[in-house]
Amino acid sequence: MPNYSYFSRLFTKEYAAFMDEVTSGLRLPDAKLLNALVFGIIRHGTAMVSHIARSAKSDDESIHVAEHRLTDRLSTCDFSKALDKIDEIAERHCYGDGLLVFDESDIQKPHGRKFEWLDIVQDGSEEGRPLGKGYHVVGIGLIGARKTPIPVRLYLYSTKRPGFKSSFEEAKGSVPSGRAARISADRGFDSARWFSHFSGLSLEWVVRAKSLRKYSTRWGKLTSAEIQRRLKGRFSFRFTDPFKKEEVYVKATAVRVSHKDFGGAWLVCEYFPNEAEARGYVTPIDCSTRDGIEEALKCYRLRWRIEELFRFLKWAFGIEGIRVRTIRGQNALLTAVLVAAAFLSTLIEGETALYRACKEAWPSFKPDLSDEKLEEKYGHMPIELYHVKGGA
Repeated sequence: MPNYSYFSRLFTKEYAAFMDEVTSGLRLPDAKLLNALVFGIIRHGTAMVSHIARSAKSDDESIHVAEHRLTDRLSTCDFSKALDKIDEIAERHCYGDGLLVFDESDIQKPHGRKFEWLDIVQDGSEEGRPLGKGYHVVGIGLIGARKTPIPVRLYLYSTKRPGFKSSFEEAKGSVPSGRAARISADRGFDSARWFSHFSGLSLEWVVRAKSLRKYSTRWGKLTSAEIQRRLKGRFSFRFTDPFKKEEVYVKATAVRVSHKDFGGAWLVCEYFPNEAEARGYVTPIDCSTRDGIEEALKCYRLRWRIEELFRFLKWAFGIEGIRVRTIRGQNALLTAVLVAAAFLSTLIEGETALYRACKEAWPSFKPDLSDEKLEEKYGHMPIELYHVKGGA
């Protein structure tokens, strides 16, 4: 049986130290609000304002009044300096020189009527990706030394907003600047504007290549798919598939390519057994050797961890159920979710005393999902996050 008095002392100490650092640059009212939001999210395991209000209300006010007070404050607060602090905290735990992983997703609001600038988005969780009401979301995480993803940005936007220019303009401000790091991202980030932006920030990248984008090669101008069909795997690699729990053997090779918009790069072509189409990744990392190709492939494979993390945050914290009408208010609440998740992730990454206490406390509560169901729903990585979240 866990010692809950000991657990409470640990939680108070580690949580207070974490939040003191995160809120150190904020105005006092904003610091108090963020602290109340993050504590409510961790305590109730949800981002619903109605639940957070139960922890944030004063003795002489009702939950209904506290909920309205929190909702009004969300539309006027400024948590931007807290994100800079999360950057600093995450950087202390980073993998290698720092690997930033991108994820583009969506939040569905099927019952929203009075939400600000409701957009039309594709529901990636449903087969066929049907269209529905909602918002676009950009998430960025930093991979820790123990391969734990630590979220550093979670940003929502709408193409219906007055003055909207492009998804690139909306999302580029979410890229942390001032650090040397690598970017791992899926298709959609292999555009000239993104490559130019990454280079301007002294960032390297490994990005999944679209099959129809053309590159200049020693054979002339060819699409990524045509280059992949022309080449054969020169080197053999193996990795463990986290879903099938088995070793996967692949072959890969790389060729030097150039593009009129972003100059020279390498196209790494990866060939899976029993798959007709190869996969291509564009990167400025030197892939003239086997070690360079392996480094690029490892960087890209870690991208999947951030997809698992944000899928977990989306469903386990009830992000789609947020009932805040303004986009600014929703982004403020998403920042609080990010801070709560970063706190839990740094416990795991640092293997702190509170992390061990959370793991011990978790089995004493009836879990909502078995580990098998959890992995089926969220993937492999969130299992430990689920345990620590439940224990906390």
